[in-house]
Amino acid sequence: NMHHGDGMNSGGYTDVSNTTGFNMVTQNSLNYNFRVADKHKFDVTMLHEYQKNTTDYLEGYGEGFAADGLTNLNSTSKNYEAYSSLTDWYNISYLGMLNYNFDNKLILDGTIRREGSSRFAPNNRFGTFWSVGAGYNLHKHISFFDELRLRGSYGLTGNSGVSINQYQSLLSFSSNYNDIGGATPSVFGNSDLTWEKNNTLDVGIDYAFFNRRISGNVAYYKKKT
Repeated sequence: NMHHGDGMNSGGYTDVSNTTGFNMVTQNSLNYNFRVADKHKFDVTMLHEYQKNTTDYLEGYGEGFAADGLTNLNSTSKNYEAYSSLTDWYNISYLGMLNYNFDNKLILDGTIRREGSSRFAPNNRFGTFWSVGAGYNLHKHISFFDELRLRGSYGLTGNSGVSINQYQSLLSFSSNYNDIGGATPSVFGNSDLTWEKNNTLDVGIDYAFFNRRISGNVAYYKKKT
């Protein structure tokens, strides 16, 4: 408002911004399950995933209205400012999963994943992550228990949650020196930047008896990042 509040000293001002986001995800999967001699069950899955994200930002600012009620940028008369930015990133991954079940007693599973992210330099862009797990239902042999399962898993996972362009040495061209454009360093860069890796171990036992009136679990968990 040109008469009240923080717009009074500037004759009124307006600030208009627009953000356009585009996120595309494609996923292709193939699953096959089969039995061998009835007691051996296999389940195999292969997966390919691609994700691309783009964000476009545009902002304009101006001051000095000629009359009350004006809000458009082209109705201002001074101190024009404009700002725009574009950010984009992509991820691609290939995944394989195998599950084996023997007579609902022994269960084994394994996964392997190859994933790439544009947030890292080309020589560190891809990481390979995996996991293995096993479980055994002891209650199939001990009738006293409604459930008695030994289980364990170990795996390596990755995290790409860093800001984009952090691995690059970048200049900012937004400097103004006496109305002459200039450049200043904005990101120093680190070409060794790569995936955060998490090694996780989890072993335990689940139990239940007396028609599940009593149940619980005991586990040991260790994670190294």
